Amino acid sequence: MTMVFRERDGVCVEYEVRGIPGSEKYPYLNHIRTLKEAVAIARTYPGIYGDGAATHVVRRYSKQFPEGHEFHHSSGLTHRWRVDAEGRIQLVVYYRSDWRREKPARRLDLQAYMATLGTMPNPATTLRGELSDLARIAERIGLHDASRALREHVYGRRCLPGFGLGSEQAEPVVPPSKADPKPFWRRVIEKAMGH
Repeated sequence: MTMVFRERDGVCVEYEVRGIPGSEKYPYLNHIRTLKEAVAIARTYPGIYGDGAATHVVRRYSKQFPEGHEFHHSSGLTHRWRVDAEGRIQLVVYYRSDWRREKPARRLDLQAYMATLGTMPNPATTLRGELSDLARIAERIGLHDASRALREHVYGRRCLPGFGLGSEQAEPVVPPSKADPKPFWRRVIEKAMGH
């Protein structure tokens, strides 16, 4: 199957289902016309990705060049979704492309999101403290299951597999070199007074 460009604007939007390399049963599928059709196919795939998805679906946008141009069209990915076995989709990445540069990304990929985070003002000094902080952050950004799993691990109710606090919990974490030298109580008072 080949790309079909719309006559009115020379655009072709297609979807791809990510599969298992070399698999006949779960191949990579391209040139799918609608997201609905791609999701229906993707939900039949096994858990290919470690993020709990059956597989991922990507959207490809192509724009045809005018006749006489040295290239036929330009093409690139615009979105990537996780699809689970129930057919629910979740946006993972909104790709920024040359033809969409003036529009902001609706969701940053993991590396771009991490670059936006500042340093913690009062970092924890133990592994247990860092995991507790991480659980609070996960809760704030909507990762409720991850937050619950971290809290249960920290308080010893249900340990995460392959990750023990055993002797590690007593080891202090080296605080960052840019830590405020003032005592904690002074920082609290200054913050309360608005300084």
